[in-house]
Amino acid sequence: MRSVEEFVAPGSDYYIHTPSRQAESMLLFPLQAGHFIYAPGYTLRRESFDSFLLMYIQKGSLTLTFEGRTRHVSSGSFILIDCCKLHAYAAQDGCECLWCHFDGVTARGFYNAVASRLGRVFTLAGELPPLRKLQMIYDAFKGGGPVREPSMHKYLTDIMTSFLLAPPCRRGHGSRADRGGDHRLYCGAFFRGYPGGGSGRPRQYESLPFHPGLQTRNRLHAS
Repeated sequence: MRSVEEFVAPGSDYYIHTPSRQAESMLLFPLQAGHFIYAPGYTLRRESFDSFLLMYIQKGSLTLTFEGRTRHVSSGSFILIDCCKLHAYAAQDGCECLWCHFDGVTARGFYNAVASRLGRVFTLAGELPPLRKLQMIYDAFKGGGPVREPSMHKYLTDIMTSFLLAPPCRRGHGSRADRGGDHRLYCGAFFRGYPGGGSGRPRQYESLPFHPGLQTRNRLHAS
């Protein structure tokens, strides 16, 4: 589905999935997945949205407010939050991201374990494997073919497992605390590109424009 919101650039799209009863009873499953380009001035605030949100910032930055803390989230960072709680984010200077709302019987357990280890905002030296799986979830919807729920479960489980296995940084060596108190892991050079997923073609996101000059307005959208 193409997003038609103001402050979301043309070409942004998202997909909605209704899980089967089997998936609800035993699997992790995506509820929505998308690729958005936020124009400068975009803001969102939600009291509650029954899911967990995984987001990867490809370009630009967001300001995230969650659990009473405000964090500046720059490119190369993952966001993982419980959307059942009040949350808000804004893209004052524009932002491009890949995202997925997900849930499932083990979702909260994974969320709690990852959040206690890495926080809600983090970067990883080995970010490519989880990013590739997030891309594969998005590509499965974008391709228009059947969405295989066991495959979606595997991709989400692989992502969460990668986060749980991420090597911690040594104190004083490539790590620092952000303004919100979570630790962002600066363990080596970041991956600056963006894989083309199953298509085999890299996406040239540097060529995708932002839209400066738009007026600020609160909007509610699928992500």
